[in-house]
Amino acid sequence: MYEFAVTPAVTQIRRRGVEICDVSPGTIAAELELEPGDRVMRVNGRMVRDYLDFRFHTAGETELTIDVRKRTGEDWELSIERDESEDFGVSFEQIVPRQCANECLFCFCKGNPETARPSLFVRDEDVRLSFLYGNYTTLTSITEDEMKRVIEQRLTPQYVSVHATDLDVRAYLLGVDKKRADISSKMRRLMDAGIDIHAQVVLCPRINDGEILRRTINDLAALHPRVTSVAIVPLGLTRYLNDPRLTPVTPEFCRQTVREVSAIQSDLRTWLGTTFAFLGDEIYLKAGRAIPLRKHYGEYPQIEDGIGMVRSFANEFEALMRSLERRGGAVAEPLGRARDVSGTILTGTLFAPMLRKMVDKLNVSTGTKFHVAAVANDYFGGDVSVAGLLTGGDFLAARDQVHGDFAIIPRVAVKSDEPIFLDGLRFEDLQQQFKVPVHAFDFDQLASFLKTNLAA
Repeated sequence: MYEFAVTPAVTQIRRRGVEICDVSPGTIAAELELEPGDRVMRVNGRMVRDYLDFRFHTAGETELTIDVRKRTGEDWELSIERDESEDFGVSFEQIVPRQCANECLFCFCKGNPETARPSLFVRDEDVRLSFLYGNYTTLTSITEDEMKRVIEQRLTPQYVSVHATDLDVRAYLLGVDKKRADISSKMRRLMDAGIDIHAQVVLCPRINDGEILRRTINDLAALHPRVTSVAIVPLGLTRYLNDPRLTPVTPEFCRQTVREVSAIQSDLRTWLGTTFAFLGDEIYLKAGRAIPLRKHYGEYPQIEDGIGMVRSFANEFEALMRSLERRGGAVAEPLGRARDVSGTILTGTLFAPMLRKMVDKLNVSTGTKFHVAAVANDYFGGDVSVAGLLTGGDFLAARDQVHGDFAIIPRVAVKSDEPIFLDGLRFEDLQQQFKVPVHAFDFDQLASFLKTNLAA
């Protein structure tokens, strides 16, 4: 009995229990002589499938019975008493993603070159990862076990790729039949159980735009507040994803979308008191339109999906500017060491023009000599132009654009848990091929770097 083995999805048949990867000294686990390689099988008689199960079954419990299969093959039954807040001191193996059973027209996995890292071809459809990391699922093949688990363990919010509430259109986009495409009862069951949903629409010209998009937004708005927000992000085509059924996203399409959705957003703010349906930053940038102000985004409910990320960056940059100017006195009096600070910030071609304006303001105010280099995405090609999809090879190809004493690349281009780019190049190998030091920064790290180097 394996909860996540669903036909026709391809899944990995896993051993029962969850494996311990690390034990911290001086903790309960160490006192119990647990070791890496041991597997926790049950907690208080309930099966443990992954570390989420372990966390759920142990939360708030002061007296526990834990069944462990030692790496030697022995079975131990451990009785434990602990303070409610006392940590066990164990780290577990990562969750093996349950894979997708759809054949979405626009699936980005289809847009990878054959040489891409194997992990980039994993099409996950996992409610656990949706809760943990904001990964989107379509709910088309969610099992009864998964449904019960989301509700029992309150894995909220869930991020759901809706794309269209018109079933013919949704079935066409996902490559499934209408019966599987209809997730209305599944969403209702989750919402009735108190599970919040953030929805997503991947906007494909001539398929789910126009009146289909309007209907989708209105249908989902009728489910507010349990459907908390809708992210509308543009289709991305690489040179490898050239399905003739897909139409590229053009600047004119983006301008039209901004006009149409802005009117809908105005009605939604009157109706719901929130913008609710948010356009991806990429749509505004491609349209050449101003990014909305901070209040438009509320609590930034889907910032990880590129909704309000540019606005957040711009506001943080303005705060940084004010901080630097306070350190240096009047704007007309550049900071003492600022004249000696010279480097290049590399970013995607889409964001580069906006970033260049910010950096020019920084240079004028502080006397620095920062440059912005727009890096073309040759690895994926097509209309891919965002910074997060740049690869090590793309940055290397832009080395001749680097001026000054150092280069800064966006941290989002490097894998979060390992210093490696999408094309498999390791960050340290890239550093060795540049003539100047290379730093991978998010905004907070960039701000700290600037404050340190511009100190008078």
